[in-house]
Amino acid sequence: MWNNSGWSRNKFGIDGWSVQSNKTFFVSFISSVRSLSNWYSTLISRKSYKGVFFLERRTLQIAQIGCGERVGRQLFRKRFLYQYNIRRAMAWLSRGRNQAELVKALKENGLIKTERVERTLLAVDRGHFCKYRPYEDAPQPIGWNATISAPHMHVTCLELLNEHLKPGSKALDIGSGSGYLTACMGIMVRPKGLVVGIEHIPGLAQQSLENIERSQKSLLEEGVVRVMVDDGRKGFLEGAPFDAIHVGAAAGTVPRVLLDQLAPGGRMLIPEGTSEQELVQYDKAKDGTVSKKHITFVRYVPLCSLDQQIRGI
Repeated sequence: MWNNSGWSRNKFGIDGWSVQSNKTFFVSFISSVRSLSNWYSTLISRKSYKGVFFLERRTLQIAQIGCGERVGRQLFRKRFLYQYNIRRAMAWLSRGRNQAELVKALKENGLIKTERVERTLLAVDRGHFCKYRPYEDAPQPIGWNATISAPHMHVTCLELLNEHLKPGSKALDIGSGSGYLTACMGIMVRPKGLVVGIEHIPGLAQQSLENIERSQKSLLEEGVVRVMVDDGRKGFLEGAPFDAIHVGAAAGTVPRVLLDQLAPGGRMLIPEGTSEQELVQYDKAKDGTVSKKHITFVRYVPLCSLDQQIRGI
């Protein structure tokens, strides 16, 4: 389950940076480009306190900082301060009145890169999985202190896992929540593939099955998609190894059991960190060696127990 709204407790699936000094606190956003890969923000202050930023491949990186070492340290400590503003900007850039318009906007903004992912998103209507503003590029609440991820995060993960979600592949979706990403993965691995969604809240797991039945009933009838009620931190040993593993909550350290359940040649996506988090890609080579790659900065809730989730800890 993804708890991914842009506020204090929930996951926030986009990047955020801030710059602060003793003399001035400055913000000036220019976000009027069509492609998010070329979207940039320019922050200006007086005298030597200046920062220029750009968003490249959906990762906000520092292009120039003239603020001094102390301000630079503050920047890294407070990188998520403007998440709410960035969230609103991204929602404005990629939104629609229906699924087709949303997908079109995501493609025009450079997020959708392959026809296969585009076809998958068109086949799974977000409106079947979310009652509140389903076609806005922002996380939305789905109950039980959980949310459905923003569309741009779903797109990012599907594109990264595309080559590992072939027909006949096996995939694991830990924290399956609404079931949206689980269904998308199911579309990509059919026929004869398998996607197992792990959700530790029974009511949410049942709701996700109902969502999938409304959207793509055949995935359940064919046995391509299964949703299990269990602790996702343990993975799903009975179905291992998996060609693709997606984890929807942040781990302070990556559970070794999940890497063990990744098949040779497979890929796992997992957010890592506590106060500062990043989406990390793990690839397991044919000889079993594992490589790690940073993808982007994100904001997720911790990979936690059922009690912590219900209580919102």
